[in-house]
Amino acid sequence: MEKRIDLTKFDRIQFLSNNLSKSFDVKYASELIHLVYSTNPEGQERKISLNEKLSMFNCSELDSVNLEVISENNNIPNIFFILGLFIGDGSLGFVFNEPKARAPNFYFKPVFSFVSQKSTDYNIHLLTLVVRSIDLEPKLLYRADMVCLEYIGNIIFEKILPFFAEYKD
Repeated sequence: MEKRIDLTKFDRIQFLSNNLSKSFDVKYASELIHLVYSTNPEGQERKISLNEKLSMFNCSELDSVNLEVISENNNIPNIFFILGLFIGDGSLGFVFNEPKARAPNFYFKPVFSFVSQKSTDYNIHLLTLVVRSIDLEPKLLYRADMVCLEYIGNIIFEKILPFFAEYKD
């Protein structure tokens, strides 16, 4: 969802840039600066702060920047999207448990960690859509500021691997 919002911002940024290249308008310049600074707000720190940039162009701070309302995407992602997420950010492994008795014991559990994302409402919504497509209950695991789907045990053999089996190549 954040990318969809940024794409809408880019459309507006292009519109404002084109108009400002023809004639300067303080209102458009202020909106343009706010939009540019609102993309990737948690990324690398900017060399010039928002307020400094606004004052360079005699612009004022805006309470908000009006964009078209973007509706939430509730479409179930297709297998190729899910495969891409898993290949890009998933893992499959095993956990060996300590034996509870002195007798030799060999017991392991498969672990399927699927997609670690920054814990935002948009990413949590995306992960719930992903598991709906596999027909699973969401098993969201929160670590620091990240959220991921993690499944342990037979559910991996019963549901997850069969879902991916057709596309194993």
